[in-house]
Amino acid sequence: MSERYPKLDHTGNTPKGIVNFMKGDKSIMRPVMAMSDNQGRSFGSNGYSKPAAALTVLRETVMALNFLTKPLRSTLSAGPSSTPSPSDFFRTLEDASAVDLDWFWRGWFYTTDNVDVTVDEVKWFKVKSTQVDPENKGVKVKQGDLSAKASKDKSVDFGGGPQELTVINTPDDAYRDFRSRIDDNGVRQKLEGKNLYEVTSKIRGSCEPGDHRVDF
Repeated sequence: MSERYPKLDHTGNTPKGIVNFMKGDKSIMRPVMAMSDNQGRSFGSNGYSKPAAALTVLRETVMALNFLTKPLRSTLSAGPSSTPSPSDFFRTLEDASAVDLDWFWRGWFYTTDNVDVTVDEVKWFKVKSTQVDPENKGVKVKQGDLSAKASKDKSVDFGGGPQELTVINTPDDAYRDFRSRIDDNGVRQKLEGKNLYEVTSKIRGSCEPGDHRVDF
């Protein structure tokens, strides 16, 4: 609809437009897959806005465009004699993409959970660079530190630069019975000059709370 009729307002069918509904009172909210006579005030949003937002996230974030479009057309072109169910559509997408999407269907269609994740800490790293001095054959190390100073608004200032780290060779005893080995020099070359980040997030929503670290 957004591609064919771009001038129309499609905000209500986007992930951003469904936020207020998803943050609503969970005691009166029903999952998309609940029976129609048990939807109550959720009927309109569950019938139109939330599924549209879910498929938008699936197409633009979770899966590639062709992985969603081809199975959808295949399901809808089965003919008037066939009545595909939602589970048929779910399985078709998983078969076409070879991706386990149970977590996605469960969150968007079978529960009323909403995403509530905070970013609690961000660390900035760079691999330590060395420069050989031909005069005294010493090694000069480029200095740098992670000056994460909290300002008045509690934001983080990384003006002091990244924290330098050293990539050491993998110890021989770490391989044990494995014959293949990591090219440590190759790893260092790939990381040289790149910005590395460690992001610590915390789940505060309906899911099980806890700390989760993601490295980039």
